[in-house]
Parts: sequence; structure tokens; C-alpha cells
Amino acid sequence: GRELETGPGLSVLAATCDTDAIQPFAFSDKQACGKEATPESLADAIGADPADFEYVLMLIFIDPLTVSTEYSLSMLDSVYPSVMKFGALVSGGHEYGENRLFFGDELRHHGAVGLLMKQNFDADTIVSGSEEPGGPSMVITKSTRNEIHRLDDRNPMAVLEDIFLNADPLSQIRMKRTLVVGLESSGVLIDPDYVMRNIMDIDQETGAMMIGDLVEEGQALQFHVRDGELASQRLTQNLDNYVSHMVERGKSIDAMLCFNSVARGYRMFEEDDHDAKVIAERFGEIPMAGFFSNGEIASRRGGFSLLDDEEEFSTRVMGYSDTLVMLRDLSKQRSFGMASSGASSSAIS
Repeated sequence: GRELETGPGLSVLAATCDTDAIQPFAFSDKQACGKEATPESLADAIGADPADFEYVLMLIFIDPLTVSTEYSLSMLDSVYPSVMKFGALVSGGHEYGENRLFFGDELRHHGAVGLLMKQNFDADTIVSGSEEPGGPSMVITKSTRNEIHRLDDRNPMAVLEDIFLNADPLSQIRMKRTLVVGLESSGVLIDPDYVMRNIMDIDQETGAMMIGDLVEEGQALQFHVRDGELASQRLTQNLDNYVSHMVERGKSIDAMLCFNSVARGYRMFEEDDHDAKVIAERFGEIPMAGFFSNGEIASRRGGFSLLDDEEEFSTRVMGYSDTLVMLRDLSKQRSFGMASSGASSSAIS
């Protein structure tokens, strides 16, 4: 396995399959989040009838510079509630229109692209975080959108100062470099129980804290710090547990997708290809492709359970994670292959 982190590049996973087994789609921010956007109009843009229960999986890539990500995912969950969703936010661009998305023979500079897959395919997801708690779990007691005014009825800045002063010297150094906020994630993920969000700003006068997501009063919050050793341990443990699960249930994997936070890679582990090597040690030469992302997309569900048409999925953007998608061809009439080239800030093979 390789991770290419410098310059433009390409990572490809190819499959041969029946043309009716997948439905490619693309949509713009306006179609998903505009004033006139509705579940019906989004379904029309995607081109798949929500009443068609043959669709069970959705792979989606979103340009976060041009699409309201969380709102779009919420809309997709409302349109296709029984479809498990996975994917990533594309990386590399810094301004509107700098990212590139391929849709058929079209090169797009905005929006989202993806694939809907029918019951011929099955998938499991593994989300491995890289954080450990940097303080106690607290409750948001007063907030406005993404601004937190009170934590356990206390000033957030005062809370953070107390946590920092009571930490050991090494933890204080890590807090200065890698402090993030963990928001309680309802539903079950393999790992973590919290989704990570950046601290955007702290108002020095009021002590209010702005973070990179909408919050709700009554929601649990816990400060975390990112750690390379812990990230390696979690990925290794999750993969070993999954291999045991596969053996017990007689499952197999035909291909894999890997979406890795841009905060991982060499800057976290101080070695090349860390995550790709750990994966390859356990799964060998199984076709795999992916990229370093600005956020990893996964649906909440329980453990490794098979998809259930009655189950409704809630989809969120993870942060600082390694999110793996294990793909299976249930008909065994298709084949997968992979290729990669160049060096890239967003290529894994």
C-alpha cells in the first residue's frame, strides 16, 4: 500500500458490472440546499426514484468549498433514508472552483458527484479516530448555531483554561498543537463515539467558543487531542476485530475504499504510507483506492450488521479519521481493479 502526499496525482478503482447495477449522479449546492430545493427536486437531480428499494449504497464525493455539506447530507438522508452512505469531502483546493470532480466525460468545478448501488453490492465501514479525551465530558447548556455560550453552565473559555492548567506538561503541549472538540454522535459507530470538529474562534470578551459545526443545547461535548500513537493503535485494533468478524461469519472482501484525513499521513506518524501499510498487512493485494480528504463521510449504524431496508441511516462528516469502506459483490459476476499514478496530496492505493 502507498500514500502519495505531494503534488497532483490519480488513484483509480475500476469495476466491471451490469449497467443497471449502479446509477451515477451529480448535483449542485443550489439543487440540494437552495431556497427552492426539496427532497423531490434533489431526487430528480440524482435521477433515482426514492421508492426504488433496490438501491442500498451511496458513494459520494462533495466539494466543501461549493456545497453546504451537512445540510446536503441531511437532505440525502431524508430522500434515501434506507441507503447507507459513505465517501469524503475532496481536498486540495483553497478557493471556490479550485477542486475538480469527474462525472462521466465532464470535468466539474463545483457540487457533488457519486454512485448509487443496487442490492448486488454490500459494504461495511470502519471509522478509526486519532484522538483521546483532553478533559471531562460536559453538556452544552447555552448555544446559538455553532457558538457555544455555556458548558455545564460555565464560561467555555474558563472551562478550557481550567483543563489546561490541570493537565501535565506533555498534555499541555499537545493541547496547544492539536486540540479539537468532540461532539456527541447519536447512533452507533465502531469508533469514535464523538465526531471531531475544529475550534474556529474564542471570543476573548465573552468567552464564547465557535466551532466548525452546528450544536444543540443538551448535547454532550468533550475536548480531545490528536495523537499518532493512539491513531495507529485504533486502526490496528479495528482492523483486527474486523478480520475476526469476517472469519466468524465467512465473509469476504472484493475491494476497498480508503478516505484518510489530511491531518494523518506523514505529518501525524512521521513515516510514509503508515495507514496503507497497516491495511495491506491484513488484506494483502485486495484492490484499494482513495484519497486524503477534508472530511470523511459515514452513516451511523450498529456494528457490522447487514443492511436492512427498514433501517434509517443518519449520515455525518467525521474528522481526523481513517474511514474504510469494504465492498462486496454479492453476485460474484463482477471484477474490480486498481491503478494509481503520480504523487498526490489526495491519493491512496
